[in-house]
Amino acid sequence: MPAAIINEVENLILKTANHLQAEANDKATKLFLDADLKILAADAPTYKCYTDAVRKEYSMYPDVMFNHGRKKFIEKALASPRIFKNERFYNTCEEQARQNLLTELNQLL
Repeated sequence: MPAAIINEVENLILKTANHLQAEANDKATKLFLDADLKILAADAPTYKCYTDAVRKEYSMYPDVMFNHGRKKFIEKALASPRIFKNERFYNTCEEQARQNLLTELNQLL
């Protein structure tokens, strides 16, 4: 595989560490980041499974620490003008994602 492709994929993956602030000036980056966040727009039962899996992934942290970090992420996402950068994802996922995040935030409080 050419080094340029490997570097491009590596850069896309690294941008997922900070979805909301990641620079996404091209279609590929927008699609990649939005596909990674699409779970935020899942139906309620699927979203609950996702949040349970996230909690399990970070089970080494006590609830107070985990809840603080998760709350920070959710508040940052909700304060962002847009969660999804690609127009199609924005039009089809934004509203449900915000509803799921708000529900989760209220449960954390």
